[in-house]
Amino acid sequence: MCFAAIELGTENIIVVEAVHDLGGGPTRWPGSSIGGHVSAPGGDIWSTVSGGALYGARDGTSMAAAHVSGLVAYLYASEPYLKFWEVRDLLLSNTVTVGGGAQPRVDAWASVVDLDRVRGGNDVLKMMCDIDDGTPDGNQRVEYQNWTDYYEEDADGDDGIGDGEVDMSDFRRWRDWFLQVTSAAAELDGDPNHPKKDVNKNSEVESPADENVYPRGDFNGDGMLDEFSTAFVPGAIGEARTDLGVLQEVFDDPDYTSLELPDLLNSVDIEVDAARLLDSYASVTVEILKMPESELAKTRVLTPGEPRFVFTMPIVQTGYKVEVFAGNEEYEMGDITYPDEVGRDYMFRPLTFVNLDPRMTYLHICDDPGTQPAMIVRLVDLGIKPGDVLCLDAEGRFGTGSGSEVEDRAMGVFSSSNVLRAAGNLHRVPGAIDAGEDYATAPTFHCGEEATDIPQDFLVYDTIIRVPTGATHLFLSALDRKFGDNSDNNGDYGVQISIVRVPEFLVD
Repeated sequence: MCFAAIELGTENIIVVEAVHDLGGGPTRWPGSSIGGHVSAPGGDIWSTVSGGALYGARDGTSMAAAHVSGLVAYLYASEPYLKFWEVRDLLLSNTVTVGGGAQPRVDAWASVVDLDRVRGGNDVLKMMCDIDDGTPDGNQRVEYQNWTDYYEEDADGDDGIGDGEVDMSDFRRWRDWFLQVTSAAAELDGDPNHPKKDVNKNSEVESPADENVYPRGDFNGDGMLDEFSTAFVPGAIGEARTDLGVLQEVFDDPDYTSLELPDLLNSVDIEVDAARLLDSYASVTVEILKMPESELAKTRVLTPGEPRFVFTMPIVQTGYKVEVFAGNEEYEMGDITYPDEVGRDYMFRPLTFVNLDPRMTYLHICDDPGTQPAMIVRLVDLGIKPGDVLCLDAEGRFGTGSGSEVEDRAMGVFSSSNVLRAAGNLHRVPGAIDAGEDYATAPTFHCGEEATDIPQDFLVYDTIIRVPTGATHLFLSALDRKFGDNSDNNGDYGVQISIVRVPEFLVD
């Protein structure tokens, strides 16, 4: 076979030499005494063996030829209609120089990527960059319904072959890998040992330097993942590119351009889930505003067919605010991103606007006429459970009876029941549960200087608060000392309720 191939030039035979790394880099294995077309690893190869043992280390061309056979099989699996001279060309055109007089070593990655040159197009390049896990985020590590780790690698059920698109979901996964191996300060959510943080997929989450040894996301084939190193990429590109430059070549997203991607390496993700609102509205509009001037940075219309969207925003010193417009209501979530929070995930799920009669209260009001019992929200009806973090924001204005108006004033208290005692009782919410810092209310007007405060309640004013253990209901009240003479002429006074995911230090 060697004579036919080497001496007679029979083209459908490939002769393989073995190379061995003996400490000074790959060199020709002494047993490869005959010249070949290419070389492949042939020293200390873990292989099946005969005898009592199942596996053992072996040397030689028998090991090297198996590498090339496997590569050829992979090429045919990717393109079944290859001709033998095309396979030969792919192998011999994509090699790496080695020492010791050996023929150049095969490069499996380059040979497969170069298939695009043989058959035309960029299908292989797109498959290589189509890396998302099937979630809207592309690399979701926490399940937002129950805040547990999310491990699914094939959420869209495509058997891991990709959805055929290279868009922001793929970029976000690549960016997370990039941050994992380059930034010790990255705030990637999920367990520290989450398998999606195992960039080189060796079943262990290691230091950034160790994860950057043959990592996933090495799109230019140079063996590492970084921002600036370039290497020649055969096939559809045929030029030197960075890892990100390769992804940019096939990137196609309706909301972002490939030119935006370098600025998004240091970014945060803001997921807006408006599914609950879209039960009542045909569409909602989401705006991401750059603070402090409320400059519009990104906008998107959500519909029942696409109720969730992930905004990827570059880190800015001043941060962002999210606004969701549904009918006449405007839901807000502020205080997003700080300069050192690269990679952090936020989530905003606006649920409902609860109209309040400003005469409503859960405080002891003695003989204040015209007052109304507090609004009682049953949490389960909104899909809220203990442990969820809520954004509660008072909206609108109400008249105080003295001719003046106040706005954005409300208060609340969580309870283990829906029991509200009669107005004459001092502590009217027997199931009150502490959820954070108390808002010390002043004595109500008709009770003189008698203390009327409920120690477990809190101010509602763009409030981020965790639902305490045992809570089943939320009591909401206007914020005032005299309730019976209040009025809401516009009918717009109330509280917005949303579920959010934010850094722990923002939770009240």
